[in-house]
Parts: sequence; C-alpha cells; structure tokens
Amino acid sequence: MKAGIEYAISNKFDVLVFIDADGQHDASEIPKLISEIKKGYDIIIGRRKKRHSSMPLIRRVSNFIASSLVSLVIRQDIRDVQSGYRAISVSKLKGLKFVSQRYDIEAEMLIKLARNKAKIKEVIVKTIYADETSTVHLIKDTYQFFRMLFKGIKWEYF
Repeated sequence: MKAGIEYAISNKFDVLVFIDADGQHDASEIPKLISEIKKGYDIIIGRRKKRHSSMPLIRRVSNFIASSLVSLVIRQDIRDVQSGYRAISVSKLKGLKFVSQRYDIEAEMLIKLARNKAKIKEVIVKTIYADETSTVHLIKDTYQFFRMLFKGIKWEYF
C-alpha cells in the first residue's frame, strides 16, 4: 500500500483505489467508490455488510472492536475500518507517512486522514466469502493494531 501511495503521488494520479487481492470484493463496484470522490469526499471506504453475512465470526468481532476504537479517535462513526476496498483522493495523501506494516495500516490511514480534515464516507459494497484462507494472525495483528493505536498514534483528539 505504501509503494502504491508513493507511485500515485509521483505520477500525479487523482484517485487511488485499493482492493484486497483475496477475491472478496467485486471490482465492478470501483466506479461507485470513485463517483463519491468526485462528489467531494477524500476517502471512500467500501463497507462490508457483516450482519447476517457469511463473514466469519472472528472477523466480525475483530472489525467491530477496531472500528469502535478508531471511530472514537477520529470522532466519526466508521463501521468497517479494516476494509481493504477504498478509494482515496491522492492529494490528501501527500505529506503523510505511514509506519504500519500489516493490516493496521487501514486504521492508521483513517486516523491520519481525519487529522488532516479529510472528508470520509462509507458505501456498502458486495462481499464474496468463499474458502479463502485469511492471512490475518489473530494475536500478532491484534497486538500490532493496539500498538499502533496506543503508541504510534498521538491521541490529539482527547
């Protein structure tokens, strides 16, 4: 993600779209994300429906906790901070440095963008859960998330 951000900035792109490589997102929905950027938003998060979905329970719980904590920090209700499906106005990424190494980069990105007065919006996207195996390490990635949240990010909002 960091290399993609640098490339987009260097090549003067307007919008950068991230989509997870695990096949759980429908690429045909990219125009839906980009159209919201064109309406004046800086970051659009493709929010997965989690209730009554085939999303594994552990992912729903993990996402709920992460989303609740990040929402407190940025003072905006974001229901799916861990979504890897997002469109971002490249101009808002200039000057930001991301230090996260794994899945916590999505949360770090939202916190830093919110601090820079980015307009954030979620849109519901289709999610496809098949038999893909998650590469999320429950203990390691949870630790990294809390480390980023409590040490790496200054709590300027409180």
